[in-house]
Amino acid sequence: MINCHLRGSECMCQPTECRAAPPKRIDLTQTPVTPWTARDQFLVFILVVALLSSCLYPAVARAIRVDHQQFLAEQESRHG
Repeated sequence: MINCHLRGSECMCQPTECRAAPPKRIDLTQTPVTPWTARDQFLVFILVVALLSSCLYPAVARAIRVDHQQFLAEQESRHG
């Protein structure tokens, strides 16, 4: 039996043959890598904060107005 590149296990091959395919080698110099720099991370963070702020600010402002109106209505019903 010979080692046929089956993740370290042996197979029932003849001593001169191997039925398993040889492992593929990956050439990392050919693969394009885009760097994720600190500047990119900072810009994405700023964009996410701006998006969340533009969505949450009107909602919170309206909630405060409605809460104040409910408080005034409750106060008027108690003293009215």
